[in-house]
Amino acid sequence: MEVILLKEVPGLGIEGDIKNVKDGFARNYLLPGKLAVKKSAISLSILEKQKSEIEKKNQEIKSAYNEIKNKIDGIDSLTIKVKTGEGDKIYGTVTNADVSKKLKTEFSIDIDKKKILIREHIKMLGIYPVFIHLMDGVASEIKLQVEREE
Repeated sequence: MEVILLKEVPGLGIEGDIKNVKDGFARNYLLPGKLAVKKSAISLSILEKQKSEIEKKNQEIKSAYNEIKNKIDGIDSLTIKVKTGEGDKIYGTVTNADVSKKLKTEFSIDIDKKKILIREHIKMLGIYPVFIHLMDGVASEIKLQVEREE
């Protein structure tokens, strides 16, 4: 089924994109959530009228994300202190929500936790790569240093 996206859908596209998706995904997620409309002659004509507004809005969003990316690239490493047990094993894990909270408190960078990807479970002290995918074409990587809390 071909749909026109009304909002940004992570992993699929941004507002105004025309995408071919599976019928069940469209019927069960995109259409009820008002994230997309079915592609038709009427919806295409509406899209053409709004195309310049959508492109301008997407450019503003991309420039804002580029500014955030530049701030993140300026960060050498992010340090999170955690309680540990025997053998440098930490209690619980360090999650993307913890990274988001630390970026906000320490650097005033507000990033949704869903845009932060930690590829492995952090259960030990050490240095780990953290990927931040803001939107298509705008991503960054920082080093996360997990240290013992004194």
